[in-house]
Amino acid sequence: MKKINLKETAKKIQKNYRSSIEKAFKDTLKQLDKYYSFRSNKKARLDILPELEKCLLVSGKMPAVDTEDIFNLAAPLELDEYLENRVVRLTKTRVPTIDNIYKDLVILKKEFKDIGFKHNILFVRTDDIILEDVNFGPFNIHFDTSNEYFMYTEDGVHVEVEPLRPNFPSCDSSHPHPHVEDGAVCVGDGEEAVAASIRDIRILDYFSIVNAILNTYGSGPFEDISAWTNDRCNDCSARYYSDEMRYCENCGEIYCYDCISECITCGELFCAFCMEYSCNNCGDRVCNSCVHKCVVCSEVCCDSCSDSSCCGRACVDNCCENCSDCGDLVCNSCIITCSECGGTYCKSCVKECGKCSKLICENCTEACNECSSPYHDGCEYECCE
Repeated sequence: MKKINLKETAKKIQKNYRSSIEKAFKDTLKQLDKYYSFRSNKKARLDILPELEKCLLVSGKMPAVDTEDIFNLAAPLELDEYLENRVVRLTKTRVPTIDNIYKDLVILKKEFKDIGFKHNILFVRTDDIILEDVNFGPFNIHFDTSNEYFMYTEDGVHVEVEPLRPNFPSCDSSHPHPHVEDGAVCVGDGEEAVAASIRDIRILDYFSIVNAILNTYGSGPFEDISAWTNDRCNDCSARYYSDEMRYCENCGEIYCYDCISECITCGELFCAFCMEYSCNNCGDRVCNSCVHKCVVCSEVCCDSCSDSSCCGRACVDNCCENCSDCGDLVCNSCIITCSECGGTYCKSCVKECGKCSKLICENCTEACNECSSPYHDGCEYECCE
């Protein structure tokens, strides 16, 4: 981070706070003016206005306001609960002194890795956040000094952080920490303390409390820490619960469902490294033990597709021809060419010449009238002469 001038930053923060308080003060007056009792009851109005105007005073410490007295002053105005609470809260607010803000900044600079101020947002950098041996990296904790949201904390506080070296679980990119979702911190039981530090403009307390929350694994997280501590898939590196993982039958390593496949032949589960083949005919995955390779082109096929070939080793499309007689598929390593007609045949559709032992198709052979042995016209031998 770029080094900041703490004195100048303290002045800017005070200016932003004053503007925010002035805005909240004017907004409250507008809402009060909607009440007939406020406009018509001069005494009640004159009693409550000086108390509200005190919020614009610069003070080194928070005022000791008797809440019951303020409620009694506001009672004649017959305000609804929301506006009544807002009036009480505004009477407790004071513009912090530059010196108080500066002192907080000096301590923050000593306690945190870095401190910065940009676009009216004050932020500090934490150390690495480590919970149950899981390192979530450092975070920037943000505090918007130009927003009057410290007046609205009855609806819960909104704390923003920025992960600087995110450690997301599995394929999730919204939870860099069990208690952080899309940059927003679930403050849990610390909500009241955080709200008070925002409302009373105690910068040092705010950052210290949020830092403590980030360093604590409490109840009701956005994401259970087991999402970071579960087994990691040996292929995609994502983490999953044990019932979402399977072991490869060959190498024994653990994989998620997306990174493990079932062999179409034996039905066992294998990782991509131990089942690298897919049948060229049907596209199903085949493990290394069940694969059939064509002896000619080395393409592979599964059992179902190899059953339709002549020897169980051939690919079906590229290297097979149909027998000219029966029409069955015959691979190039098993096909037989008739020496008489040049046709291609399977082993079942050829015969061996009784004299020269050549394989001849049935159409080109004749049977001896005496012994029925096959012979062909091209052979000079005549059976049983």
